[in-house]
Amino acid sequence: MGIWSTGDMALSEAQMIGSHRYVDGTWRYERIEDVGHCYRRTHPNN
Repeated sequence: MGIWSTGDMALSEAQMIGSHRYVDGTWRYERIEDVGHCYRRTHPNN
């Protein structure tokens, strides 16, 4: 599963979407709004 946010300054949405090429199994993409690259670090309780 690929998760990307509009606030990610380290990875572009095109890079995330293109990463499906490196997955052998099922691949799913989810886009979330206004969260940075290190979501788990900045929002540990969510």
